Formats: sequence, structure tokens, C-alpha cells
Amino acid sequence: RHGLRDGLAAAGHLDRLAGLAGDLGAPRLGLTPERFDALADELDGLYHSGALVDFLRPYTELEAANVGGTREVLRLACARRPTPVHHVSPIGVLPLLHTDADAPVSESAPLPPPTHLEGGYEQTKWVAERLVAEAAARGLPVTVHRPGRVSGHGGSGRWTADDLASHVFMACLRHGLAPAVEGTFDVTPVDFVAAAVVELSLRAPRDGRVHHLVNPERASLQRVYDWAEACGHPLRRLPAEAWLAEMIALVEGLPDDPLLPLLPLLRPAPGQPVRDEDILPDIAMPPLGTGHVAAGLAGTGVRCPVVDEALVRRWVEGNAARIGSA
Repeated sequence: RHGLRDGLAAAGHLDRLAGLAGDLGAPRLGLTPERFDALADELDGLYHSGALVDFLRPYTELEAANVGGTREVLRLACARRPTPVHHVSPIGVLPLLHTDADAPVSESAPLPPPTHLEGGYEQTKWVAERLVAEAAARGLPVTVHRPGRVSGHGGSGRWTADDLASHVFMACLRHGLAPAVEGTFDVTPVDFVAAAVVELSLRAPRDGRVHHLVNPERASLQRVYDWAEACGHPLRRLPAEAWLAEMIALVEGLPDDPLLPLLPLLRPAPGQPVRDEDILPDIAMPPLGTGHVAAGLAGTGVRCPVVDEALVRRWVEGNAARIGSA
């Protein structure tokens, strides 16, 4: 948040923002009836990316903010004239199952049943996206944007400290230990995601169509580690199970390590083996079509940065304080 504020201030845009305290889990988003109605009169568009993000809580604890909040956003969009809604929904609403590796999941494909969604967060976001799709079917102008794993800024390299993939990557470099897992590191720089959502919301048909904001070129995870080593961070690479056991033992002995609170997300279920896909979920992610994104961004100059040695170097340099802390 501080980085966003600093960037807006430097660009001279800070005075264009007006903060309004609310509550996603409350009726009318926590606003008074008068303020809610006034907003409905003033708004030209709604960008809904708010959610309670927690991968440990069950559906019942996340429903109010993630499902109820989306319902209130749609209510706001319909309170006066139909106001376009640009809904941000995670790729995690898709079951992470390979069906046919040669057949990308189309952006036009119906949202699959939530049968294989195990986490409360993904389940609530699946329901939220279904609400938005129903609103679109009833005539509300809607676009849906599904970012993949959002990574550090393509220019500055700065990467949020609230992201699991970021924490694991920084921990590997901090402790000189990486999993020898074969697969891709499927990440999408945050500046591309932001620019793409803006451009697509202004240019793409508002007919409920979905946009997969994923990197069209997946980088090899081991190549990413090679590039990190070239930046001066030697890495000892171990098979997934050995890496996880050693990383847990190491981090549990460091009460201030940033990865410590997230270890429950990395541990396998009792009695279950450590699988490569537990360390690198991308292995289980089918290829995703990006035709709507390509068509909507044609001629805009907005392109997703390729994950290469130069970008990894910017990640390392932009997050030096996090890598150097323990």
C-alpha cells in the first residue's frame, strides 16, 4: 500500500483518490443507505478485486466478505442505472487438473463445477464469479479478469510480502536451499495485470467474457533458480520431500523468519507424501487460453514481460532487504 501511495504521489495522481471506509462483509458494503445511494448515482464503473484472502479458513468464515461482498457490489451496480462491473477472480476457481495437455482451457469455456476445489477461498471465489456471470446473463455490463500467480513489478522488481509464492522464493534465496522440482514457474508481473485490467475494461465487450491474465510464456523453475544464483545467491537443491523437511526444520528454529506463519500451507496432510505439485502447483495447472486478452490488448502496447534473467535480477535487487533478513 505504501508503495502504491508513493508511486501515485510521484506521478501526481494522489489528489485524484478519495478513500472511503467500508466492510465487504456488511450490507451495503458497510455504508449508510444515503452514502450507498449517492455512490450509485456517481459511479461510472466498478472494479471489484476486494476479498478476504485466507487459504486456511473454511468457506463459512470467508463467505460474508467474498460472496456477500460481491453480491453487494452487484447491488450497487444495479441501484440506479446499470454500472459496468469489472470483476477480478483468481485462476484458482478452475480445478487444477490436467485433462488434455494439448487443449488449453478456453476463456469461453463455462466455469467448471467446484467439485475439486478444496479450499474455502477458492470455493467462495467460485461462487462469487457465478454471481457475476448470472448478473451478466441478466444484462449487467460485466468483464471478468482471472490473474494467475501475480509476481513482482516488471520494472522495479518489488514483490508484495503478502504472497505465498513470493515468500517461498525469497526463503529459498535467503537460506540457500531450493527444491529440485521440474516444472514451470508460472507468474505474471503485477504491472502487466494492472495495465491489462484497465485496458480491457475500457476496450473489451462488457458481455461477461473472461480474460486469463497469465504469462503466455512459462519459465522453467530450475532456470529461474539458475538466474538467481547468477545474482550471487548459491542454492543447494534437494528433492521436494527432503527440501521441505529441511526448510521446515530450519525455519522453525527462526521465530522471526517471514516463512514461519505460512508453513501450514506447505505441509502435506497427515500420512500423505510430499508431491512435486505441492511445492509447485503449476505442474497441475492445465494450459490456459488467452485469446480474449490478445484480442483486447491488440494495438495497446501492453504486453506481459517474459520471465528471464533480467527480470529475475530485478526481483532479487528489488527485494534485497527481504532476502537478507531471517
